[in-house]
Amino acid sequence: MKISFGVIVLLFSAVSYGTDICVFTGRVDGDIENPENYEAGAAPGAQDIIAVSEFVSFNPELSTNRTVAGVIFRSRTGEALLSGSGKTLTFGAGGIVCSNESGVVTIECDLRYAAADTFVHVPSGGEMALDGSLNGSSSNYKIVFKGGGKIVLSKSGNDKPDIVVEDAALICGGKKVFNYNDRCSFDLNGGVLDINGNETFLRNFGGTGGVVTNSRPEVCPTLVFRLQSGSGEMGEREFSGSLNGNFNVRMYDSGYLRLSGTNSYGGWTSKEGSGKLYVDGYAACSNFDFKSGFLSGTGVLDCALAAGDGGSSADAVLASEIPGEKFTVTGSLTLKADCSVQISIDTSVSCGYGKILCGGLSLGDGESKLVLNVSGDSPPDRGEKMILIENTSAEKTSGWFEGLPEGAVLDINGAEAVISYRAGEGRNDVQLYVPFPATLLFVR
Repeated sequence: MKISFGVIVLLFSAVSYGTDICVFTGRVDGDIENPENYEAGAAPGAQDIIAVSEFVSFNPELSTNRTVAGVIFRSRTGEALLSGSGKTLTFGAGGIVCSNESGVVTIECDLRYAAADTFVHVPSGGEMALDGSLNGSSSNYKIVFKGGGKIVLSKSGNDKPDIVVEDAALICGGKKVFNYNDRCSFDLNGGVLDINGNETFLRNFGGTGGVVTNSRPEVCPTLVFRLQSGSGEMGEREFSGSLNGNFNVRMYDSGYLRLSGTNSYGGWTSKEGSGKLYVDGYAACSNFDFKSGFLSGTGVLDCALAAGDGGSSADAVLASEIPGEKFTVTGSLTLKADCSVQISIDTSVSCGYGKILCGGLSLGDGESKLVLNVSGDSPPDRGEKMILIENTSAEKTSGWFEGLPEGAVLDINGAEAVISYRAGEGRNDVQLYVPFPATLLFVR
């Protein structure tokens, strides 16, 4: 395997540095398997690329904190080690490159990157074990994991980096390997994030592909998404990949996440805080406890859903925002106090109203609320029947919305609409009906 970094003249020195990390001075142009490219034992500088190779006769060790441009590992045996537990190796845009296509490269020292954009590259078949911490010098910096190989993070609390997984298997070797308190993001654009039976916290999660999974299905850990509000990467986030495995999902804080892919995980889901969750794809779990915030979408939530917590100061809002579209809950839908259902109605188009489908419906005794978001200036057509919630089960709908018992009248742009909880083919749908004006019949 050849890795080229551009043509730069190599400078050689006879300086001996004991058993410290070996280095070839400057960037190499050519074959990293060529031992003539190495200057073993020289003290590295901030612009140097560290070379850990089988061609060096001693065991490389980081004996003191150092700053370099990057690190390259190469070993035909497939095994390589950079020792130095408790020491910190700071690297720049040169990244960490593993050229081994088998075996395990182990880095015992702590790693810190001091470039706005850097990377860890491990080829398919290779594996890198980061036993120390991985920290960024600034919360604005980004590190990309790529190459198709495995990268194992074992130490908890890796701090500050914006993490991007492009084409690699990033494996959590312990609990809480990512620090979730800083305002950073985690993008899964390909490859795999394996939480490996460990409780895992991810900040501002999103991405264009890839799979979040759990390779230890006998354990059902919790995957926590902290969704922070803000602009850009800390505002509206979307994940079009897949959550697939045996784990629970907890979401909290004030940010925004849209799930547009196919997701199926074995545990429960909990949503709290004022943030927004949109399900535009498919999401299956054992049950969904929607305590507070905003939940909507045009996709399918394949589970039972309980909305509201019966006493929180933060409301739970379940919405169908797009007239003519529907949000589906395949299981039963239970609305508690502090929950409202928001339905969008556009009176300027035919069938211009949102809809929620559910496999059973319990509204409580006037505790939950119905909110109509009406657009258009005209009243709805006389005789129009708007099914707001379609109960697909054979069970009757129980309860009613606050202030709206059976037969109550609402005003929609000057037209009276009568609510019913006994509508539809199963006589269990929630419907608004706009009646025709009463006709007076005079008899002589």
